[in-house]
Amino acid sequence: MQSLKRKGSTRERSTILKALASKAASRIQDLHHLIFLWKCFGDGIACVYQSSYSLKHLYFDGEYEVKSDPGFMLGKTGFINEYRFLRRALAMNVPAILSDLTNVIRHGDVCLMGAADPLPWEIKSSKNTNMRVKKQQEQIRVLQEFFANDYAPNFRGLANAKRVEVSVPLVSYEDQINECLTKAQQHGTAVVAPELGLTYLCGWNVAGRAEAFLDLHGQYQTPTTLTVSLTPEPTWQHHKSFTVTLSPANTVLFMQERFTCLVLIDLAVVRQLLDERALEPVILMDGISAIQIAPRVNKERGNSEGKGIADDWENRVGVFRLSEQHFLRVATQFESLQWFADNLAQQIEAMRSERPTEAMMAGDPSLSEIPEDWLFARDRYAEPSGD
Repeated sequence: MQSLKRKGSTRERSTILKALASKAASRIQDLHHLIFLWKCFGDGIACVYQSSYSLKHLYFDGEYEVKSDPGFMLGKTGFINEYRFLRRALAMNVPAILSDLTNVIRHGDVCLMGAADPLPWEIKSSKNTNMRVKKQQEQIRVLQEFFANDYAPNFRGLANAKRVEVSVPLVSYEDQINECLTKAQQHGTAVVAPELGLTYLCGWNVAGRAEAFLDLHGQYQTPTTLTVSLTPEPTWQHHKSFTVTLSPANTVLFMQERFTCLVLIDLAVVRQLLDERALEPVILMDGISAIQIAPRVNKERGNSEGKGIADDWENRVGVFRLSEQHFLRVATQFESLQWFADNLAQQIEAMRSERPTEAMMAGDPSLSEIPEDWLFARDRYAEPSGD
Protein backbone atom coordinates (compact mmCIF):
# COMPACT_ATOMS: atom_id res chain seq x y z
CA MET A 1 0.00 0.00 0.00
CA GLN A 2 2.79 2.42 0.89
CA SER A 3 4.55 1.51 -2.37
CA LEU A 4 1.43 2.32 -4.38
CA LYS A 5 1.18 5.70 -2.71
CA ARG A 6 4.73 6.57 -3.67
CA LYS A 7 4.06 5.64 -7.29
CA GLY A 8 0.74 7.53 -7.48
CA SER A 9 0.70 9.97 -10.38
CA THR A 10 -2.06 12.27 -9.10
CA ARG A 11 -3.08 13.90 -5.84
CA GLU A 12 -6.55 12.37 -6.18
CA ARG A 13 -5.09 8.86 -6.42
CA SER A 14 -2.90 9.52 -3.37
CA THR A 15 -5.91 10.71 -1.36
CA ILE A 16 -7.89 7.57 -2.25
CA LEU A 17 -5.01 5.28 -1.26
CA LYS A 18 -4.50 7.08 2.05
CA ALA A 19 -8.19 6.67 2.87
CA LEU A 20 -8.01 2.98 1.95
CA ALA A 21 -4.92 2.48 4.13
CA SER A 22 -6.68 4.17 7.07
CA LYS A 23 -9.75 1.95 6.70
CA ALA A 24 -7.58 -1.18 6.46
CA ALA A 25 -5.70 -0.22 9.64
CA SER A 26 -8.99 0.40 11.45
CA ARG A 27 -10.35 -2.95 10.29
CA ILE A 28 -7.23 -4.76 11.49
CA GLN A 29 -7.57 -3.08 14.88
CA ASP A 30 -11.21 -4.17 15.09
CA LEU A 31 -10.28 -7.76 14.27
CA HIS A 32 -7.60 -7.82 16.97
CA HIS A 33 -10.19 -6.56 19.46
CA LEU A 34 -12.62 -9.31 18.42
CA ILE A 35 -9.88 -11.89 18.97
CA PHE A 36 -9.29 -10.45 22.44
CA LEU A 37 -13.01 -10.70 23.25
CA TRP A 38 -13.25 -14.31 22.07
CA LYS A 39 -10.18 -15.19 24.16
CA CYS A 40 -11.93 -13.69 27.20
CA PHE A 41 -14.10 -16.82 27.19
CA GLY A 42 -10.92 -18.89 27.35
CA ASP A 43 -9.79 -16.76 30.27
CA GLY A 44 -13.14 -17.44 31.90
CA ILE A 45 -12.64 -21.21 31.59
CA ALA A 46 -9.21 -20.88 33.21
CA CYS A 47 -10.66 -18.76 36.03
CA VAL A 48 -13.26 -21.41 36.79
CA TYR A 49 -10.50 -23.87 37.70
CA GLN A 50 -7.69 -21.60 38.89
CA SER A 51 -7.26 -18.47 40.98
CA SER A 52 -6.65 -15.32 38.96
CA TYR A 53 -3.82 -14.58 41.40
CA SER A 54 -2.04 -17.74 40.20
CA LEU A 55 -2.90 -17.25 36.54
CA LYS A 56 -1.38 -13.76 36.51
CA HIS A 57 2.11 -15.31 36.75
CA LEU A 58 1.51 -16.91 33.35
CA TYR A 59 0.92 -13.47 31.84
CA PHE A 60 4.45 -12.16 32.47
CA ASP A 61 7.88 -13.24 31.23
CA GLY A 62 11.08 -13.86 33.20
CA GLU A 63 11.68 -10.11 33.63
CA TYR A 64 8.12 -9.40 34.82
CA GLU A 65 7.25 -7.78 31.50
CA VAL A 66 4.04 -8.71 29.69
CA LYS A 67 4.89 -11.79 27.62
CA SER A 68 4.25 -11.37 23.91
CA ASP A 69 1.00 -12.69 22.46
CA PRO A 70 1.45 -16.01 20.62
CA GLY A 71 -0.28 -14.72 17.49
CA PHE A 72 -2.65 -16.60 15.18
CA MET A 73 -3.35 -20.32 15.39
CA LEU A 74 -3.97 -20.91 11.69
CA GLY A 75 -1.00 -22.52 10.01
CA LYS A 76 0.78 -22.99 13.34
CA THR A 77 3.38 -25.75 13.19
CA GLY A 78 2.71 -28.42 15.77
CA PHE A 79 -0.91 -27.47 16.41
CA ILE A 80 -2.13 -31.03 15.84
CA ASN A 81 0.24 -32.28 18.56
CA GLU A 82 -1.09 -29.66 20.99
CA TYR A 83 -4.67 -30.65 20.19
CA ARG A 84 -3.93 -34.35 20.68
CA PHE A 85 -2.31 -33.62 24.06
CA LEU A 86 -5.37 -31.59 25.05
CA ARG A 87 -7.71 -34.44 24.07
CA ARG A 88 -5.67 -36.95 26.09
CA ALA A 89 -5.83 -34.73 29.16
CA LEU A 90 -9.60 -34.29 28.85
CA ALA A 91 -10.04 -38.04 28.30
CA MET A 92 -8.36 -38.57 31.69
CA ASN A 93 -10.73 -36.02 33.30
CA VAL A 94 -7.96 -33.43 33.70
CA PRO A 95 -9.20 -29.89 33.02
CA ALA A 96 -7.03 -28.34 30.32
CA ILE A 97 -7.07 -25.58 27.73
CA LEU A 98 -5.02 -24.54 24.74
CA SER A 99 -2.99 -21.53 25.87
CA ASP A 100 -3.59 -19.77 22.53
CA LEU A 101 -7.32 -19.66 23.31
CA THR A 102 -6.70 -17.34 26.26
CA ASN A 103 -5.30 -13.88 26.81
CA VAL A 104 -3.75 -14.60 30.19
CA ILE A 105 -1.88 -17.92 29.67
CA ARG A 106 1.28 -17.08 27.73
CA HIS A 107 3.58 -19.88 28.87
CA GLY A 108 3.36 -23.33 27.32
CA ASP A 109 1.08 -24.63 24.60
CA VAL A 110 -1.44 -26.45 26.81
CA CYS A 111 -2.27 -25.58 30.41
CA LEU A 112 -3.35 -28.35 32.78
CA MET A 113 -5.67 -27.09 35.53
CA GLY A 114 -6.53 -30.11 37.64
CA ALA A 115 -4.15 -29.32 40.51
CA ALA A 116 -4.01 -26.46 43.01
CA ASP A 117 -1.95 -24.35 40.58
CA PRO A 118 -1.90 -24.15 36.76
CA LEU A 119 0.65 -26.33 34.97
CA PRO A 120 1.74 -24.94 31.57
CA TRP A 121 3.09 -27.62 29.24
CA GLU A 122 5.27 -27.07 26.19
CA ILE A 123 4.49 -29.36 23.23
CA LYS A 124 7.26 -29.47 20.65
CA SER A 125 6.86 -30.95 17.18
CA SER A 126 10.62 -31.35 16.85
CA LYS A 127 13.45 -32.49 19.12
CA ASN A 128 15.59 -29.63 17.88
CA THR A 129 16.33 -26.99 20.51
CA ASN A 130 17.60 -23.45 20.30
CA MET A 131 18.07 -20.54 22.71
CA ARG A 132 14.40 -19.52 22.40
CA VAL A 133 13.18 -23.02 23.28
CA LYS A 134 15.61 -23.30 26.18
CA LYS A 135 14.47 -19.92 27.52
CA GLN A 136 10.82 -21.00 27.36
CA GLN A 137 11.59 -24.25 29.17
CA GLU A 138 13.59 -22.42 31.85
CA GLN A 139 10.78 -19.95 32.50
CA ILE A 140 8.27 -22.79 32.87
CA ARG A 141 10.64 -24.62 35.24
CA VAL A 142 10.97 -21.49 37.41
CA LEU A 143 7.19 -21.10 37.48
CA GLN A 144 6.61 -24.73 38.46
CA GLU A 145 9.15 -24.53 41.29
CA PHE A 146 7.59 -21.30 42.58
CA PHE A 147 4.12 -22.84 42.56
CA ALA A 148 5.39 -26.03 44.24
CA ASN A 149 7.41 -24.32 46.98
CA ASP A 150 5.45 -21.06 47.40
CA TYR A 151 8.87 -19.46 47.52
CA ALA A 152 11.84 -18.58 45.37
CA PRO A 153 15.14 -16.99 46.43
CA ASN A 154 14.97 -14.97 43.22
CA PHE A 155 11.76 -14.88 41.21
CA ARG A 156 11.86 -12.71 38.10
CA GLY A 157 14.31 -10.34 39.76
CA LEU A 158 12.48 -10.23 43.11
CA ALA A 159 14.57 -11.52 46.01
CA ASN A 160 12.96 -13.86 48.55
CA ALA A 161 9.61 -13.99 46.75
CA LYS A 162 7.03 -15.77 48.89
CA ARG A 163 3.39 -16.67 48.38
CA VAL A 164 1.16 -16.32 51.44
CA GLU A 165 -2.07 -18.29 51.55
CA VAL A 166 -5.24 -16.22 51.64
CA SER A 167 -7.10 -17.60 54.65
CA VAL A 168 -9.71 -14.83 54.95
CA PRO A 169 -12.87 -16.02 53.14
CA LEU A 170 -13.40 -13.99 49.98
CA VAL A 171 -16.25 -11.48 50.00
CA SER A 172 -17.27 -10.38 46.51
CA TYR A 173 -20.23 -8.53 45.07
CA GLU A 174 -20.84 -10.29 41.77
CA ASP A 175 -24.57 -10.48 42.46
CA GLN A 176 -24.71 -6.78 43.23
CA ILE A 177 -22.93 -5.66 40.05
CA ASN A 178 -25.18 -7.88 37.94
CA GLU A 179 -28.20 -6.42 39.72
CA CYS A 180 -26.93 -2.90 38.96
CA LEU A 181 -26.41 -3.71 35.28
CA THR A 182 -29.87 -5.23 34.97
CA LYS A 183 -31.52 -2.23 36.65
CA ALA A 184 -29.63 0.12 34.34
CA GLN A 185 -31.05 -1.71 31.34
CA GLN A 186 -34.56 -1.33 32.76
CA HIS A 187 -34.40 2.23 34.11
CA GLY A 188 -31.55 3.87 32.21
CA THR A 189 -29.29 4.31 35.27
CA ALA A 190 -28.73 2.42 38.50
CA VAL A 191 -26.70 2.71 41.70
CA VAL A 192 -25.74 -0.05 44.13
CA ALA A 193 -23.56 0.55 47.21
CA PRO A 194 -22.74 -2.86 48.74
CA GLU A 195 -20.64 -1.38 51.56
CA LEU A 196 -19.26 1.90 52.84
CA GLY A 197 -16.75 3.37 50.42
CA LEU A 198 -17.73 1.18 47.47
CA THR A 199 -20.37 2.17 44.91
CA TYR A 200 -21.37 0.78 41.51
CA LEU A 201 -22.86 3.18 38.94
CA CYS A 202 -24.23 1.75 35.69
CA GLY A 203 -25.82 3.52 32.74
CA TRP A 204 -27.56 2.20 29.65
CA ASN A 205 -25.91 3.74 26.60
CA VAL A 206 -28.83 5.18 24.67
CA ALA A 207 -29.35 8.59 23.13
CA GLY A 208 -30.17 11.33 25.62
CA ARG A 209 -28.96 9.43 28.71
CA ALA A 210 -25.37 10.66 28.90
CA GLU A 211 -26.11 13.94 30.70
CA ALA A 212 -28.29 12.23 33.30
CA PHE A 213 -25.54 9.68 33.98
CA LEU A 214 -22.92 12.42 34.38
CA ASP A 215 -25.19 14.23 36.84
CA LEU A 216 -25.62 11.00 38.79
CA HIS A 217 -21.86 10.49 38.92
CA GLY A 218 -21.42 14.04 40.19
CA GLN A 219 -23.69 13.28 43.15
CA TYR A 220 -21.33 10.53 44.35
CA GLN A 221 -17.98 12.09 43.42
CA THR A 222 -15.93 13.52 46.33
CA PRO A 223 -12.32 14.78 46.57
CA THR A 224 -11.25 11.33 47.83
CA THR A 225 -13.20 9.25 45.29
CA LEU A 226 -11.33 7.07 42.83
CA THR A 227 -13.46 6.38 39.75
CA VAL A 228 -12.66 3.21 37.79
CA SER A 229 -14.34 2.84 34.40
CA LEU A 230 -14.87 -0.79 33.43
CA THR A 231 -14.54 -1.48 29.71
CA PRO A 232 -13.91 -4.68 27.69
CA GLU A 233 -10.30 -3.76 26.95
CA PRO A 234 -6.97 -5.65 27.15
CA THR A 235 -6.11 -3.89 30.44
CA TRP A 236 -8.39 -6.53 32.01
CA GLN A 237 -6.25 -9.45 30.87
CA HIS A 238 -4.55 -10.69 34.05
CA HIS A 239 -7.55 -10.04 36.32
CA LYS A 240 -10.50 -12.39 36.74
CA SER A 241 -12.38 -12.42 33.45
CA PHE A 242 -15.70 -10.57 33.28
CA THR A 243 -17.06 -13.61 31.41
CA VAL A 244 -17.08 -15.36 34.80
CA THR A 245 -18.30 -12.57 37.07
CA LEU A 246 -21.07 -11.20 34.85
CA SER A 247 -24.20 -13.11 33.86
CA PRO A 248 -24.33 -14.42 30.25
CA ALA A 249 -26.73 -11.66 29.17
CA ASN A 250 -24.73 -8.92 30.89
CA THR A 251 -21.48 -10.34 29.47
CA VAL A 252 -22.74 -9.97 25.89
CA LEU A 253 -24.08 -6.45 26.49
CA PHE A 254 -20.86 -5.45 28.25
CA MET A 255 -18.78 -6.72 25.30
CA GLN A 256 -21.00 -4.70 22.97
CA GLU A 257 -20.37 -1.65 25.20
CA ARG A 258 -24.08 -1.11 25.73
CA PHE A 259 -23.34 -0.15 29.37
CA THR A 260 -21.25 2.50 31.05
CA CYS A 261 -20.06 0.91 34.27
CA LEU A 262 -18.18 2.83 36.98
CA VAL A 263 -16.77 1.59 40.27
CA LEU A 264 -16.35 4.36 42.85
CA ILE A 265 -13.86 3.71 45.66
CA ASP A 266 -13.57 6.18 48.51
CA LEU A 267 -9.84 6.22 49.31
CA ALA A 268 -10.53 7.91 52.65
CA VAL A 269 -12.49 4.80 53.65
CA VAL A 270 -9.68 2.56 52.38
CA ARG A 271 -7.20 4.50 54.52
CA GLN A 272 -9.47 4.23 57.56
CA LEU A 273 -9.90 0.46 57.11
CA LEU A 274 -6.15 -0.07 56.88
CA ASP A 275 -5.46 2.30 59.76
CA GLU A 276 -7.92 0.39 61.97
CA ARG A 277 -5.82 -2.72 61.29
CA ALA A 278 -2.61 -0.95 62.38
CA LEU A 279 -1.09 -0.95 58.89
CA GLU A 280 -0.23 2.79 58.85
CA PRO A 281 -1.23 3.38 55.21
CA VAL A 282 -0.15 6.11 52.83
CA ILE A 283 -2.37 6.48 49.75
CA LEU A 284 -0.15 7.08 46.70
CA MET A 285 -2.03 6.38 43.45
CA ASP A 286 0.95 7.64 41.44
CA GLY A 287 0.37 5.51 38.35
CA ILE A 288 2.46 2.61 39.63
CA SER A 289 1.86 2.14 43.37
CA ALA A 290 -1.52 2.47 45.02
CA ILE A 291 -0.75 2.21 48.74
CA GLN A 292 2.28 2.08 50.98
CA ILE A 293 2.13 0.45 54.41
CA ALA A 294 4.76 0.34 57.17
CA PRO A 295 3.18 -1.61 60.07
CA ARG A 296 4.93 -1.77 63.42
CA VAL A 297 6.31 -4.96 64.94
CA ASN A 298 4.17 -4.29 68.01
CA LYS A 299 0.84 -3.24 66.60
CA GLU A 300 -0.64 -2.68 70.09
CA ARG A 301 1.84 0.12 70.71
CA GLY A 302 0.40 2.27 67.97
CA ASN A 303 2.07 5.43 66.76
CA SER A 304 1.28 7.82 69.58
CA GLU A 305 4.59 9.63 69.09
CA GLY A 306 3.70 10.37 65.46
CA LYS A 307 7.08 9.20 64.24
CA GLY A 308 7.67 8.71 60.54
CA ILE A 309 9.39 5.70 58.98
CA ALA A 310 12.77 7.45 58.76
CA ASP A 311 12.82 7.97 62.55
CA ASP A 312 11.27 4.65 63.51
CA TRP A 313 12.24 2.11 60.85
CA GLU A 314 13.77 -0.38 63.33
CA ASN A 315 10.34 -0.93 64.94
CA ARG A 316 8.61 -1.75 61.65
CA VAL A 317 7.78 -5.12 60.14
CA GLY A 318 8.88 -3.59 56.87
CA VAL A 319 7.85 -1.07 54.23
CA PHE A 320 5.63 -2.41 51.46
CA ARG A 321 3.98 -0.99 48.38
CA LEU A 322 0.93 -2.42 46.62
CA SER A 323 0.76 -1.84 42.89
CA GLU A 324 -2.22 -0.12 41.33
CA GLN A 325 -2.75 -3.25 39.20
CA HIS A 326 -3.21 -5.28 42.38
CA PHE A 327 -5.42 -2.76 44.13
CA LEU A 328 -7.68 -2.33 41.09
CA ARG A 329 -8.75 -5.96 41.44
CA VAL A 330 -11.17 -4.54 44.02
CA ALA A 331 -12.94 -2.91 41.07
CA THR A 332 -12.51 -5.46 38.27
CA GLN A 333 -13.19 -8.51 40.45
CA PHE A 334 -15.94 -6.78 42.46
CA GLU A 335 -14.24 -7.49 45.77
CA SER A 336 -15.08 -6.08 49.19
CA LEU A 337 -12.93 -3.26 50.56
CA GLN A 338 -13.19 -4.76 54.03
CA TRP A 339 -12.06 -8.13 52.68
CA PHE A 340 -9.14 -6.40 50.96
CA ALA A 341 -8.10 -4.81 54.27
CA ASP A 342 -8.59 -8.04 56.26
CA ASN A 343 -6.59 -10.05 53.73
CA LEU A 344 -3.71 -7.57 53.80
CA ALA A 345 -3.74 -7.49 57.61
CA GLN A 346 -3.66 -11.29 57.72
CA GLN A 347 -0.56 -11.37 55.52
CA ILE A 348 1.18 -8.86 57.79
CA GLU A 349 0.26 -10.94 60.84
CA ALA A 350 2.01 -13.91 59.23
CA MET A 351 5.13 -11.75 58.89
CA ARG A 352 4.92 -10.54 62.50
CA SER A 353 4.98 -14.14 63.71
CA GLU A 354 8.16 -14.95 61.81
CA ARG A 355 11.45 -14.71 63.65
CA PRO A 356 13.72 -12.09 62.06
CA THR A 357 16.80 -13.47 60.35
CA GLU A 358 20.21 -11.96 60.81
CA ALA A 359 21.48 -9.82 57.97
CA MET A 360 24.20 -11.38 55.86
CA MET A 361 27.32 -9.61 54.68
CA ALA A 362 27.19 -6.72 52.24
CA GLY A 363 26.34 -7.82 48.75
CA ASP A 364 23.67 -10.32 49.83
CA PRO A 365 21.11 -10.19 46.95
CA SER A 366 18.25 -10.71 49.44
CA LEU A 367 19.00 -7.31 51.02
CA SER A 368 17.99 -4.02 49.46
CA GLU A 369 17.99 -0.46 50.76
CA ILE A 370 14.64 1.24 51.30
CA PRO A 371 14.30 4.01 48.68
CA GLU A 372 14.50 7.44 50.28
CA ASP A 373 11.19 8.56 48.78
CA TRP A 374 9.50 5.65 50.57
CA LEU A 375 10.71 6.97 53.94
CA PHE A 376 9.13 10.37 53.35
CA ALA A 377 6.08 9.36 51.28
CA ARG A 378 3.13 11.76 51.55
CA ASP A 379 -0.51 10.74 51.43
CA ARG A 380 -2.19 12.29 48.37
CA TYR A 381 -5.57 12.31 50.11
CA ALA A 382 -4.54 13.34 53.61
CA GLU A 383 -6.50 16.08 55.30
CA PRO A 384 -4.71 19.45 55.28
CA SER A 385 -2.75 20.09 58.48
CA GLY A 386 -3.96 23.68 58.80
CA ASP A 387 -0.44 25.03 59.37
